[in-house]
Amino acid sequence: MEEVRFEAVEGILGLMKKGEGTTLYELNGSQRVVVEYGQPRVESDPLPTPCPEWTLTTERGFGWKRDRADAVGSLPAEASFNAAKVGESPMEVRTFRPGDRMTPLGVNGSRKLQDIFTDLKLPRAQRDRVPLVVCRGEIIWLPGYRIAADWAVPSPTAEAVHVTLKSK
Repeated sequence: MEEVRFEAVEGILGLMKKGEGTTLYELNGSQRVVVEYGQPRVESDPLPTPCPEWTLTTERGFGWKRDRADAVGSLPAEASFNAAKVGESPMEVRTFRPGDRMTPLGVNGSRKLQDIFTDLKLPRAQRDRVPLVVCRGEIIWLPGYRIAADWAVPSPTAEAVHVTLKSK
């Protein structure tokens, strides 16, 4: 790391005191300090990160299993979906894409995932590593947060698809 001027240190400390969202402080052409919710880290030009791999297992049953993840994107996690809605459609796991939206259970209307991540104070550097479960092109589950409202099991005796998501 190159020498850092006093003005840069003052600027970074100011960003840390605010503690809001994600801000960048450019140090030079190849290094920057990223302050996410008051926590700083130094970054150099990014290296490509490998795409995470997950294992998604499903089984038919009744009722629901609550999402038991410790935090957004933490695995293993499990949830249940309305079997009639899922039908024979395959479920897939993918990562966040700009413009992604979902209608979380218990929330009126759809929300941008970017806004959900911001509300949950999930650092930008982690957002592209969070698994999303998709069925028929629709995001139906953000593990550690909620399932989509339209995909909820309607009653404890209704047919369900129980899903477990783990890291490989």
